[in-house]
Amino acid sequence: PYQYAVFQRHEHGGPTGEVLKLVRVEPDFNTAYDILRQHAATTVEEHPGWGATFAEVANNMFEIHDHNNDVRVRYEIALALNSGTTEVGELIWQRADEDTSPSSADGSDELYLMDIDIDCQGQGQDTVKHFMTGAYRSLAEASTAMKAAAAAYLDKHEGVKLLERQIELIDERKVVRQRYTVGPGRYVNKQLISETEWLKRQNQDSTQVATPAPSSPLAGPLLEPVIHQVKPRPQRTLTAKAQSKATKPLDPTPWCTCRQPDDGSLMLGCENDDCPVQWYHAHCVGLEEAPQGAWDCPTCAP
Repeated sequence: PYQYAVFQRHEHGGPTGEVLKLVRVEPDFNTAYDILRQHAATTVEEHPGWGATFAEVANNMFEIHDHNNDVRVRYEIALALNSGTTEVGELIWQRADEDTSPSSADGSDELYLMDIDIDCQGQGQDTVKHFMTGAYRSLAEASTAMKAAAAAYLDKHEGVKLLERQIELIDERKVVRQRYTVGPGRYVNKQLISETEWLKRQNQDSTQVATPAPSSPLAGPLLEPVIHQVKPRPQRTLTAKAQSKATKPLDPTPWCTCRQPDDGSLMLGCENDDCPVQWYHAHCVGLEEAPQGAWDCPTCAP
């Protein structure tokens, strides 16, 4: 079976300029990555002359930089296969991408890779560490490896849950027959659309101006952009009845994703004070009655 080998590369004065050392072999990528970090931390402690160090991933290599921003040591995680034993009984490991046998069971050159993003919880893409590993000979092998890596992480991190955002059903010819994808969305004018489509419309409508009909007294943006600032909320409760236009005019402030003012129908206020929309027409989010207790809009809901 495939294993994951952690290799250390460090500068050396020899002909190649680098020395490659096998650190450890583990059954899944996440466990191998933990070993990599532990070994890197020990290596840094053994070299105080490097000063303040930092790590980054470049070209699929985990690099340790010294205080001068010079790379002092590199690590790599590679898919490995056991190719035999030494005279003293030690296992011999060969990188899967160096295997000279046919790439797949049917003799084709088709291989599968696994992309891994680590430290995604940071602020911005600069903190994400991206790796690629592979030379899997079938999609099933790659899928199994992906699940094994995720399972290893789940075992070590309490409270973390597995979320499958996409499932593909593939036939014997490797053709996708069905695909299921989950993701954020919202109701706009009683129509369910994805969050990506909504943002696309927002960007388009903020730059387009409607041409009113000759009889129309109004002209302006098709859809006004959401203004990210806290506005005074309508002075009404979630279950308040429509106010009488004769006694008190309705607030003309545009609300909701439809960017229309309070029309006297049921309005729902998002509990998140930082919500960019703040108030919604109930019918725009597919509700007919006010929910019990606190309510988070589709954008702010966890």
